[in-house]
Amino acid sequence: MRNAQFISLLLIAQAVISCSDTGPQGPPGASDKQTRVYFLPQYVSTLDSAGYLGFGSPKVPKFDKSYFVNVDSIILVCDVQTGGNNARCLVDLYNGTDSVFIATGLIDKECVNACSAESGNLYSILPNKEVDLYVRIRTSVHNTNVGIINPQLVMYRR
Repeated sequence: MRNAQFISLLLIAQAVISCSDTGPQGPPGASDKQTRVYFLPQYVSTLDSAGYLGFGSPKVPKFDKSYFVNVDSIILVCDVQTGGNNARCLVDLYNGTDSVFIATGLIDKECVNACSAESGNLYSILPNKEVDLYVRIRTSVHNTNVGIINPQLVMYRR
């Protein structure tokens, strides 16, 4: 197997799904459940105002919201950092299976020191089928670096 193929398979194998109990302490079932699906790679940056979408873009292969029972809310969460010059980091979600953007400007944030950012609820705009999801980032000021780290979908159960 070639190195590039092995690395590609390794990245796909690392697309982690984790479950966490995030509610207050109490008796079993007294807390809300959430599931997190992580995009890989975990860090991406750009100087381009048009953004970049392609090999190396954060990706979750074969995502289908119906695979997650009783989920009614899905948000995109990441840490954002901008390189000054009043630049804003713009985060878009792309359906690679159908080659269409699901939403652009989901996150639009200026943050010279890394800070958390999140989208609104994406549940109703995500496709009702299995798709490859990508994250694209853009800078609002060309040649000013922006980046995200740890992009993930957070799904909340009813």
